[in-house]
Amino acid sequence: LIKSYAELKQALDYAYEIIKLIKLSPSREATFLRIKREIGDVTSGTVRKMCPNRWTVRAYSFLAIVKNYSNLIRA
Repeated sequence: LIKSYAELKQALDYAYEIIKLIKLSPSREATFLRIKREIGDVTSGTVRKMCPNRWTVRAYSFLAIVKNYSNLIRA
């Protein structure tokens, strides 16, 4: 059980770092959005900031990362 908490914490840390990488840099966010436009991806939305206190917002943040995975790799 303790191991699963460590894995969850690691997943949250990775997601938070991915979001910071895109959202805290206007040039990276512009590159990310440009790539989305170039490939015609209008359905996956954008990455969302992760709220440290609201688990429901974290779920939406994780979902946004999953939907935008290929775009994030290209950016």
